[in-house]
Amino acid sequence: MASEMQLRSRIRSLEQELERIRSNQQRLQTESLNRIDRETQALRDNYERALVRMQNETEAAYAARLREMQQSMSDQMNRTFQELQTEADRVAREQEEKLRELEQCNDELRALLKRAQDLTERTEELHCQLAKEAEQEMAKSRESADATPHEFFCAGDFDVINAHAEAISQEIAAKMYQAAASDAACVQLDFELLRSRVTQSLQDWLMAYQEYARIIKLLNAQIEALEKKLVMTIEGVYNLNVTEMNFWSSGTYLPFRNEVKQALETVNQIESLGVEAYLKEAKEGRRAIYSSLRQAHAWIDTLAGIQNCILSERVLSDERFSFGRRIAQKLRGMDYQIVRIGFRKPDPAMEQAPWYPGEKAHYTDPMNSFELQMQMRGAGVLHVVIVPVRKEGVAVRNDCLVWMEQTTYCDPEVEARLVNVNVERIREEDPTREIVKVIGGRDRASCANKAEKERKIQPDPQRQIRKVGRRYQGGHS
Repeated sequence: MASEMQLRSRIRSLEQELERIRSNQQRLQTESLNRIDRETQALRDNYERALVRMQNETEAAYAARLREMQQSMSDQMNRTFQELQTEADRVAREQEEKLRELEQCNDELRALLKRAQDLTERTEELHCQLAKEAEQEMAKSRESADATPHEFFCAGDFDVINAHAEAISQEIAAKMYQAAASDAACVQLDFELLRSRVTQSLQDWLMAYQEYARIIKLLNAQIEALEKKLVMTIEGVYNLNVTEMNFWSSGTYLPFRNEVKQALETVNQIESLGVEAYLKEAKEGRRAIYSSLRQAHAWIDTLAGIQNCILSERVLSDERFSFGRRIAQKLRGMDYQIVRIGFRKPDPAMEQAPWYPGEKAHYTDPMNSFELQMQMRGAGVLHVVIVPVRKEGVAVRNDCLVWMEQTTYCDPEVEARLVNVNVERIREEDPTREIVKVIGGRDRASCANKAEKERKIQPDPQRQIRKVGRRYQGGHS
């Protein structure tokens, strides 16, 4: 089957041949008319000459010659017309043949163009269908990507891709089907890649969040257990309320407890809403969970340090109180009279701390030293100071300072003997306790105060927390 180009070339050739035939036909007609005119003129001339009667020509011969001349003219005219007709018929047949061929070529070309048009239309329909199918697949990928918390993990990326997606509908409306199909495939891939990136980031986030939630729930459980815990001291068994625990932890327990409770509230909110729904509304950045997780791990050390402070300070405070009362009772049986007994007032720095209870201001401080002043008739005042010794921010033991304040002159040897006797009496109450004697010298009170300050460092829960953190630096479970 001839191609369109071949048919068009053949048609042009036929048209040229037809034009040539028409030209030849026109030329033939002109030549035929000229020939007929010439031959007619020649015959007319011959006839006119034949009309002239020859001399001595009879009437019969003249008539016969005229008839012969007329017949000859008729025959000549017939032959001429016959030749011209034959040539005209040949030209007409050739022209008709070329016209039929031209018509056939035109029919073939029209059929070819029709097939081409049909193919083009079918191709366009196919491209249209492919473009719409690609747009539908892209829409599914867009819906799948939009269902993820993409704004939390890849802020702005979805909107950029979606702007390209919206242009595809305009391309289809403009019948740019191939471009629309190609663009839809590319945009679909972008949505799929976005969904994959968000899914991976979500998995990483979930791992961190689940560990964070586990630690927060564990801390909350430990806090609840601590608040129900019965604290056993030398004075009895107690259940401390949160205000008391905040006091014994130097104001660190309540703020820490509130932070953990707030974190637990966030965890409960996430579990109630669902992770993906929560992340779609979340305001914090995608990396915030990792900071929160590090904070949660640090809170394990914080709670351990705070608990150490609460228990140690409370237990050793009761120990100072109990030990001081036992010494006072013992010495009263040996003719000593109590001048003062009890905890000292809070140090100014402690009293001004924002967490220190206002109602306890200017009263005794159970975290301070316990002081016992006793006097025997005719002797000076015996000072027994039970001092909390703190290391790494928390009380670890109670030391005892003993010194004699003389109200009148006393022989140093007698004074030393009185101090030593009372030290032995105190040691009978607790042989393991370290007892520091301050004997002699002009300013015994200053020496005793110095020895007390060297031992009695202010409670510092943060130092204890840092110590716990170093101890468990290998990790937490």
